[in-house]
Amino acid sequence: MTGLGLVPRVGTVCAMQLGPMTLTVEKNVGAATEPKTRHRILVVDDDPSVREMLPRVLEGEGYEALSASSGEEAVAIVGAARVDLVLLDLKLRGQSGWHTFQQLVAQDPLLSVIIITAGPGQLFAALGLGAGALLEKPLDFPRLLQTIRDLLEEPEETRLARVAGRRAQFHYLPATPQKPPKLGRQFSQFNGSGRI
Repeated sequence: MTGLGLVPRVGTVCAMQLGPMTLTVEKNVGAATEPKTRHRILVVDDDPSVREMLPRVLEGEGYEALSASSGEEAVAIVGAARVDLVLLDLKLRGQSGWHTFQQLVAQDPLLSVIIITAGPGQLFAALGLGAGALLEKPLDFPRLLQTIRDLLEEPEETRLARVAGRRAQFHYLPATPQKPPKLGRQFSQFNGSGRI
């Protein structure tokens, strides 16, 4: 156990040459000696209500959920424990979400990361940096949960290809459209002369 109350990683290290860069991957091989555990998902958001609500939803779906309030804390958790997937908000206090993403992937290229943002214009950055998915707020929980399942089931080769900039499946979940306000009464009063 570490000071964070997490089980340290068990594994072997291997290096893979991908074009001009070499990726060092620590691959968990402890499955033969450790009991099968639930998938562990890390929620990284500086909003306490999100850190409380999302883990509850994930635990209700059978996942083990951890949370971090900053990028620095997320990097420390991933360095100390097995994490299968990260839900990473881009707008964090202190270290940016993109900087955190780069540190997480440098630490573990096999780690699936779903970028969560309320801001527009992040699609090409998410594609270019190798994120597994981009989810725009407000959250669509059924689609989020399906994307989590898809990313956890994908082969390691797909994750490595994505991080190396090669063609790989990417999940884009645009913001759920808001319902337009009901304007029935106002339009029914329109008399055709351009006045209400």
